[in-house]
Amino acid sequence: MLDCDGSVPAAPGGGGGGGGASPSPSPSPSPGGPPDGAPEQEFGPSASRFRWINVDQGVACVDAEVLNPVIGTTRIPTLIDTVTGAVVERGSDLAYCDFGNTPGAPNRPAPPPPPPPPPPPTSGEVARAVAAFLVVDSSLSPRPEIGGLTGLETSVWCTDPGELVVGVSIRGYRVEAHATVASISWTVDGTKDIGSWSSSSCESLEDPPVTWMPETKGPYVLSSSATWGGYWTVSLNGAALGSYSLGSVTVPQATIDYPVDEYRGVLTG
Repeated sequence: MLDCDGSVPAAPGGGGGGGGASPSPSPSPSPGGPPDGAPEQEFGPSASRFRWINVDQGVACVDAEVLNPVIGTTRIPTLIDTVTGAVVERGSDLAYCDFGNTPGAPNRPAPPPPPPPPPPPTSGEVARAVAAFLVVDSSLSPRPEIGGLTGLETSVWCTDPGELVVGVSIRGYRVEAHATVASISWTVDGTKDIGSWSSSSCESLEDPPVTWMPETKGPYVLSSSATWGGYWTVSLNGAALGSYSLGSVTVPQATIDYPVDEYRGVLTG
């Protein structure tokens, strides 16, 4: 698995805290624009699913500043995921003594809850964070260091990387993206415009998805782009928040310079 730090900036605002469970992801605007093919409506876990509650620890406590103190109970502010019920964070340093409505108890309200966590990532942010790692290597025969010849068929194919697993961190959330190639397209440009092709698989040298025969010598460039599909998982402080579709993400690949020389027959007498 590739493991890297996500370069996605924090979104403005604090994201929701308090509020109830969100049964389905909610749409979020896309900052900066996703790679070609990333979904326009980007989905991920809803920020409103997090809530701070004061959890009874089952431990007695007293007000040590008074005689014959009233006995209370220790509570700790705890951030929970209202969808799964998982504990996301414990504010142990914010523990307090709750005396409830016991007569003679000190009037000490519960402390305000900590700020909510930052907004969770969206599918578009995940696509941008992992795009640089979604790489498909294309090959040509004859090889680029040898170059092609006019009148000689050139084959193009690629090496399928299988499922790529890329781990990134976005605003403190741990994301793991799983992506596979759904299709790949190639374009050859140069001295003479050759054309474009696409395939749902990389195939091989023995059965290439693309063949072309240069007719004019000169420099050519093979460019390609791969469309990926898959899913991503997200967690916060070790608490799993779910799995979401990566959508259809098209990522440009590295270009390959391809020189073509001219074949000339020589008559011998």
